[in-house]
Amino acid sequence: MRSFKSFIKETGRYVLAGTAAAVVNLATFFICSKALSINYLISNGLAWLLTVIVSFTLDKKYVFKTLHSGKKELFKFAASRLLSLFIDQLMIWILVAFVGFDSSLAKIVDSALVVVINYIMSRKIFKKTDKKEDKK
Repeated sequence: MRSFKSFIKETGRYVLAGTAAAVVNLATFFICSKALSINYLISNGLAWLLTVIVSFTLDKKYVFKTLHSGKKELFKFAASRLLSLFIDQLMIWILVAFVGFDSSLAKIVDSALVVVINYIMSRKIFKKTDKKEDKK
């Protein structure tokens, strides 16, 4: 069983990595949607793609510190992120089309829920199997 101290350390690392991923996601979204005038849903998809690459790398190496080869984790990670992309796209679309939010505000509001979903899914994917790793 994992110690509380280990959980706090992991959560702190996830907050830092998640912040970096959120910056990549939001910056990509705003550059595409505002500076390049790309449709907000397409911009969100592009931001998602870049963020998945950044998040997988950070989560695997720095947050959960797994030692596996990565192919199985990458597949599970991508599949879980497809689910979060669906939720992400649906929420932004509803907030813009039906609630009347600007796409930028919708993206910011939506990001809070997506971060929580992604954390829960990432913990399951990168779950440590070696008890010795928890003692680091």
